[in-house]
Amino acid sequence: MAKKASKSKPKATSTKKKNPFRISKQNKIILGSLLILFSIALFFSFVSFYFTWEHDQSLLTEFKNRNEEAKNLLNKFGASISHFFVYKGFGIASLIIPFLLCLTGIYMFLGLNKKGLVKKWIWGLLFLIWFSIAFGFFAAESPLLGGLVGYEMNDFLQDYTGKIGVLLLLVFGLVFILVRLFNLTPEGIAEYVRSKKSELSADFKPSKKDSDTEPNEEDTLTSSEDEDQVIIDTYTHKEEIPHLDKEDDDFKVSVPKEEEEELAMEVEQIVEEPEEIDVLASKLVDDFGEFDPTLELGNYKFPNIDLLDAHGVTGGITINQEELEENKDKIVETLKNYKIGIAQIKATIGPTVTLYEIVPRCRYTNFQNKELRG
Repeated sequence: MAKKASKSKPKATSTKKKNPFRISKQNKIILGSLLILFSIALFFSFVSFYFTWEHDQSLLTEFKNRNEEAKNLLNKFGASISHFFVYKGFGIASLIIPFLLCLTGIYMFLGLNKKGLVKKWIWGLLFLIWFSIAFGFFAAESPLLGGLVGYEMNDFLQDYTGKIGVLLLLVFGLVFILVRLFNLTPEGIAEYVRSKKSELSADFKPSKKDSDTEPNEEDTLTSSEDEDQVIIDTYTHKEEIPHLDKEDDDFKVSVPKEEEEELAMEVEQIVEEPEEIDVLASKLVDDFGEFDPTLELGNYKFPNIDLLDAHGVTGGITINQEELEENKDKIVETLKNYKIGIAQIKATIGPTVTLYEIVPRCRYTNFQNKELRG
C-alpha cells in the first residue's frame, strides 16, 4: 500500500498590529520643542495684551492687511490669539494654558512617563475655571481680569444664588483644591502652628550658664581699689622678667588705670563761595557806584493840558440837519427792501454818537388801536 503523503500544516505567524497613534522618538522631540516655543509665545502675547489691547482692538478685523501693525509683542497674531483667550476666554487665568503646554512639551522632549500628565491637565483646567470665576467676582469693574467666561459665569450664578452664594461656592472650590491637591487637614494645620510656636520659643529662650565649671587660672582677673592686676602664665613670660621669683607658678603685673582725657571738638564753618555773576555785579558797583534810575528822567516834564481837545465846553453840540436827513433816507430805504414800514423815527444827538430810534408801522398802528379801544 502506498503511504499517504503527510500534509504539513503551515505555522501560524504572529502578526502584531502597529499602533497608528504611536509617535517616534524624533517626532516627539520635534513636537515637544514646538509646544515649548509656542507656550513661550503665548505667554508673552498674553502679558503684552494687558498693555496694548486698547490700541490693537481696532486691528482685529485688519488681520489680512499687511500695512497695519499691532503693538503686541507678537504683532497681529499675538493680538488676535490673546483677544480670543484673554478677552473672550478666561482673563488673566489664561496664563495657565501656556504653563500646561510647556509642561507637555517638556514631557515629550525628554521622553518622560506621561502617567501623571493627564492629572496635571485636569488640575490645571480646574484652576483655570476657578481663577476666572474668582477674578470675575472680586474684580467686577475690571472685566479683563476674569474674561468673558468669568463675567458670564458670575452673572449666571448670581441670578440663582446671589453674591453670597457665589462667594460660598468659591470658598468650597478653594477648600476642595487644598484638601485634594495639597492634602491639607485641620490636624496638619494645628501641628504646623505648634511647630512654629516651639521654634519661636526656642529662639527667644535665654542660654543657661554652667555654674559648675571653675574659672581658668589664666583667665581670672583680680581687682583692687587703685589698680587692675592681670594674671599671666609664668611658663611663657617668666624667663623674660629676671627679677621675678621662678619658684612661683604665677606672677602679678599691675596695670595702672589710664585717665580718660576729654577731647575737644573743633567745629569748622563752611563758607559759601559767591557765584560768578555776584562777583561781577559787586565789581561793577565798586567801579561805577550804584545805579540811580531817576537820573535819566530828572529833566522830564509832564505834558500840558492844552494838548487835549475841548469838546462841548464852549460851543456845545452842533446839529447837522443835512446829515440827519441823509441818514434818515438811508434807514427808510434799507427797511423798505425788507418790506418794513416806519411809522416814527427819532434821533438823539450826542457829542460823538447819534442814536436813531425807529418804530415800525405795524407796532405803531396796533398801539393806536389799543388806545382808541381803551
